[in-house]
Order: sequence, then C-alpha cells, then structure tokens
Amino acid sequence: MGKAAVFFIALWLIGAGCADDSPGGTGDTDSGTEPSDADSDSDSDADSDGDSDADSDSDADTDSDTDSDTGSTDSGSDSDSADTDQLLDGCDDQAGINPTAADSFGAGAVRATHLPVSCGTGSSVEQDMGPPENRINLILISDGYTAAELETSWPLHVDNALDVMFSPASEPYNTYRRFINVCRLNVASNESGVDVATGNWPPSEYIYSEYRDTTFDGVCNEDNRLGTMDEGKVYAAINDILTGTGIEADWVGGVLNTDGWCNAGGGIAFWAGYTTPLDVAFHESGHSWHGLADEYGGEGQTYTGGERWEVNVTIYDGGKWEEWEGFDQPVAGLIDWYEGAYYADAGIYRPSNIGKMRWVEDPHNAVSMQKMVQDFYDLVRPVDAWTDNGGTLVNPCRLQIRLVDADLVDVAWFIDDVEVTTTDPETLWLNPLNLAAGTHTVRVEVEDNTEFVRVDGENLRQSISWTVERSL
Repeated sequence: MGKAAVFFIALWLIGAGCADDSPGGTGDTDSGTEPSDADSDSDSDADSDGDSDADSDSDADTDSDTDSDTGSTDSGSDSDSADTDQLLDGCDDQAGINPTAADSFGAGAVRATHLPVSCGTGSSVEQDMGPPENRINLILISDGYTAAELETSWPLHVDNALDVMFSPASEPYNTYRRFINVCRLNVASNESGVDVATGNWPPSEYIYSEYRDTTFDGVCNEDNRLGTMDEGKVYAAINDILTGTGIEADWVGGVLNTDGWCNAGGGIAFWAGYTTPLDVAFHESGHSWHGLADEYGGEGQTYTGGERWEVNVTIYDGGKWEEWEGFDQPVAGLIDWYEGAYYADAGIYRPSNIGKMRWVEDPHNAVSMQKMVQDFYDLVRPVDAWTDNGGTLVNPCRLQIRLVDADLVDVAWFIDDVEVTTTDPETLWLNPLNLAAGTHTVRVEVEDNTEFVRVDGENLRQSISWTVERSL
C-alpha cells in the first residue's frame, strides 16, 4: 500500500542490514541504532556533492547490463537471496553484529540495536523508540500528585494522554510515532490537587479560593480556564532528573492533578489529568511544540495588527498555504481562506472551518500537519546510523544504514551515480555486483515523500556516501 493511500485512509478513519547477519534478514529496523562515529544529526560527512535529491540521477543508466565504465550494475540480482558464502567471499566483514558494544562496528556492518533509553532515577520510560540524540524526547511531568497517586492515577493519566496522542485522530503523531521517545517524570507533591483561582492573567492578579502544597505551584483558573505551573521550577527539575541520561527535553507536557478545564500552551503544554476530552492536550501542544495559533474567533472583534508569524493564520485572503488551496481534506473540508481566527472575527484568516486549533476534538488541518511534520524532521534525521564513511573502505562485503522508520521513506542506492537494486533497503551487498577493480563512490539517498508536506522539505532528505576501493 502506498504512503498516499495510508495518509488518506488515516484521515478517513478520523471521521544497515540484517540483525541476524544473514542475507535474508531485515533486522530490527523499528528499534533504531546508536549512531556510528559519523554524526547522525548532520550530513557534513555524508554529502559528497551537496545534492541530496534522490531523483537527481534519474537519467542514469539503470539497465541490467554491466556499466562498462564502472563495472557496477543495476542487475536486479536480488543479492540478498544469494548464498552467504558468495556474499562474504574475499571481502571484509564481521561474523556477528554485537548489539550492545559501542565499538562493534566492523568493516561494512552497523550495530543492530540501540542502548535502552534511561529517563533518570525514579522516572519511567513510557516509549523507547531509539537513540535520544536522534529522537524527539517528550517529557511528561506531574504536579499535584502525592507519592501514593504516583502509583495510581498519575500513570493512568499519562497512558490516557498517549492513547489519544498516538491515535488517527491526532495525526501526524500517529504516523511518526517511531520518532518520539516518551519519559514520565514522577514528581510527588505534598498535597493532592492544585490551587484554584479566579481573575485575569497574570497569576499575580489571581484571586485564590483554594491552595495546595505542590512542587510546581500548579493552578487552575476557573475564569480564564488556564492551567499553569511555575515553568522555571519545572525546567530546573527536568534538568536535575535527566542529568547523565543523555536525554535533552525537546517537548514538555505538564499534567495538573485536577478535573477542572484548565489547559494552556506556552513554553510548556499544560493540561489537566482528568480533562475530557484529552484531545485538548494536543491542541495545547500545537501551541507549545509547533508554534500554531488558535483558529477560533472572538466576540465581534476585528483584528487590526500586522501579519502573524504562525503558519496557520494570516491577514491576507491568499498567499499563505497556497500549496494547499482547494485540497478537500476529509473531516476538515476544503482548504481555503476563512475569515475569523486568533480571537477575532474579522481581519484575519484561517485555513479551514474544522481543525484542532479551532475545535479541540477535530483533527488538525493540512496546513498545521505540514508544519508538525517539518518540526519532526528538524529534530530527527531519517537515518540513525550507517557504516563508517570517515575513510576509504577496502573490499567491504556490504554497506548498511539503519532507518528510523523504513515504512516512511524511499531509499535508493547508487554506485558511481548508477542506481543499483537491493531487496533490503538498509543493506547493499557488494560482491554480487562484480565491481571493477579501482575506487568507487557509493551513495544512498533517503527521502520521506510524505503526503503531509507539499513544500520543498530539504530536512526530509538525507544523503550518505562512501569511498570504496575494490581490488581483484
């Protein structure tokens, strides 16, 4: 099934190499890998010509005949089904791939799995999808939960939120789940619940009716419906807990132990643990993690300010999000320019009549989802690890990559700019290709051609290259 079909089905529902070191295995491509000495967050060593577009060599000879100049071939030889002895005959490879040792990279092989994620002392790993340096690390932290509640209601509230986050209703999080590690930080408060207040922002002007002794001074305002914590205290606790884990907090969600409708999106996305529906958590994350604006209006106001920086609102009835103009999105409807957004009913426009930044129970519209996917790739590269390319490889048996999610990307291998085929996108076995003696450039192009993005997405592509010397 193509990725386009998966994309539209998901919207409708709302409404390198072998881990066993054998030619036929596909390995555990889901778990990710610890990167090699090459930096998995950078293409500085990988890009041989600065052109990471996998289509740039579309005119190259891809016939099954041997290229007389390079000795390489797009033979369609199904090298992964060849006899193991043939694949390893006369070349340099290692017999087994050690899944844990940091120095286990042999000539042509990469490690099969990554080391387990650690979220710090007393914390819980809710989702381990790969090496923290090439994943989005989502940190969920509690306020107003007693030590006893950390064993009962707190983990339940986190599980409930994650069930919503990774459901079709919260695309594109569901599709890109393997990009995200989740840590649950179990911080106890002396008393259960949070402060209750009325009055207008800022909190210094609040009138408090109830006080609770909590770690992060969580408060639920019954007038403006904002739920907040002391962000300085939250970040200090996160830094303390995560010290030594290798994890940096990319996204933070603060969960307040209250059944009030108290949520907010700022530097941290805040929501109430007992909130129903929990979709509101991922409305607030639209603000905090993706810089999206509210798309609902006000009470007759006209917006008189300048152009907004957020991608999903504009003062112009055209231009912004024109790549989506006329797209009839399931549930959200036709993408166009609709007046009324950012707390005003006139003078500013939104992309759709239905969308999570307007109504929290609805899916995100296409404009917002495009921004979200771009944000994913700002933090995650498509390839976790690859055979060391820091120097010339002499007679390697194979070259490997480890993909973050093989189901999301297209992979093309090239030898001297001629595309070659392999049934396992993460492994190129070289012996069956009968390379001519001499020096060759091998390159792999990886690209997410997702339907979620309609603008040029340079960070959705990655190019890695090697220099290979072949001797007779």
